[in-house]
Amino acid sequence: MEEQVEMEYADLLIVVITGCSSGIGLALAFHRHGRRVFATARRSEDVERLRQRGLPALPLEVIDAASRAEFWSAFDREADRVDRLINNAVYRAMGPGVEMPDQELARQFATNVFAPV
Repeated sequence: MEEQVEMEYADLLIVVITGCSSGIGLALAFHRHGRRVFATARRSEDVERLRQRGLPALPLEVIDAASRAEFWSAFDREADRVDRLINNAVYRAMGPGVEMPDQELARQFATNVFAPV
């Protein structure tokens, strides 16, 4: 049985989607059609909610090096490759940039600009 499951997965594209706690990331995670999707979310309660909805989900804070290392370690136990990576994680600091605290602006750039690179 396990061999059959492995063969079925071998034929599927493996997709990792960041930022699946809501919005576009959540919607994309459910459009699996011929893909094995791994959903990620920053908060543990969101990861659990994704799992309860039947998705393979792993915690990932894209701007934290330790979190990224833990994610890839856990991912490597589940799959042998990534065919597609959808960087959907975003951080939304609201308000005019000139009025935004430096820490908020830095976190927004770290998540939205630097993390995908």
